[in-house]
Amino acid sequence: MTEPLTLDLETFQCSLLRLDDQAYRRLRQHSIPISENTALYWELAFPLRWDPEREEKRLSLPKAYVALKTLFGASGDAFDDWKGSFAFPFFLKVAKGDQNFAYLLNVHDHRCNIEFDIYKIAPPKAGYDTQCYHEPFEDEFARTEIDYFITYFYGYLIGFFEAVTEQYDEPFFKQVGSESALYGYQDGQFFEEQYHVPEEYEAAVKAHEARFKPVALPSPEELLDEAQARRAERLRMVEHLVAALDQDLLQETTIVRRLRDASWRAGLRAGGGAERR
Repeated sequence: MTEPLTLDLETFQCSLLRLDDQAYRRLRQHSIPISENTALYWELAFPLRWDPEREEKRLSLPKAYVALKTLFGASGDAFDDWKGSFAFPFFLKVAKGDQNFAYLLNVHDHRCNIEFDIYKIAPPKAGYDTQCYHEPFEDEFARTEIDYFITYFYGYLIGFFEAVTEQYDEPFFKQVGSESALYGYQDGQFFEEQYHVPEEYEAAVKAHEARFKPVALPSPEELLDEAQARRAERLRMVEHLVAALDQDLLQETTIVRRLRDASWRAGLRAGGGAERR
């Protein structure tokens, strides 16, 4: 998606524009992290994780990844590849009345949980510490508004996944090493697995890697060797055909000579001649 996604949230709007990793890192240098509401994450996901009957209401790793990738393109790399497996950074414009406020949003997974990191973009002269968490700026993007936005976007991704899941058919496999977890899409089914025995996890990783291992393309040297081998084989075939043709021609010449001699002798007999003895 190249156009911003705008979400109307009653008293304010949030517009999300996907950023590439370079733009995100550059803006992140001039932004301050907003403290998280960990209780909200618990309310959204953790109770559902242990209730199979409500699984469709949980934004699982496969659901989040497929929805985000389908909507916004491939994942970026702004994540810890030991504790996570994807990241989708955005420029987030918060509009309230005739005022607009600039933020960043990074949707990523951390230890098998989906997180929505929010940063306020601030000029260096403002003097904020860009490495320390700050409480929300209530006159711009209040805590209640942040929580409402995250809850809405969480549900939006679930709904989008449900809309595209029947047409989805792109196998993939991802892993979260810190949690010995695997997830993906294979043989027409989404899967999400977690192992408690290291040997079992390693065996599962190898099994999935074997299934998703790309076919290695031959190197230029291998292609040249194959072309030369085929050329040599064709030359051998041509030589064999020429030899066979030569043999056929020899046989035909012998037959013609014999037929000619026989015809000549027959002509002599018919003319009353006698063969020399």
